[in-house]
Amino acid sequence: MPFRTKTQQILLHLQSLDQRLARIEASLAELRRADAEREETLRRDLDIKRRELEALGAQGLHVLEQLDAAKRRLQQLGG
Repeated sequence: MPFRTKTQQILLHLQSLDQRLARIEASLAELRRADAEREETLRRDLDIKRRELEALGAQGLHVLEQLDAAKRRLQQLGG
C-alpha cells in the first residue's frame, strides 16, 4: 500500500506540474501575441510619422525655394 500511495503522489505532482506548465505556455503565447500586436502598431505609427516627416521636408524645401527666389529678386532690384 505505501508504494501505491507514493506512486499516486508522484503522479498527482506530475499532473500538477503539467497543468502549471500548460498555464505558463498559454501565458507565453498571449504575451507573444500582445508583443506582435504592439510591434505592428509601432510599425504603423512609424510609417505614418515617416510619411509626415517626408511631407514636412518637401514643404520645407518648397519654402526654401521661395526664399531663394525672393532673395534673387531683392538682389536684382537692389543691384
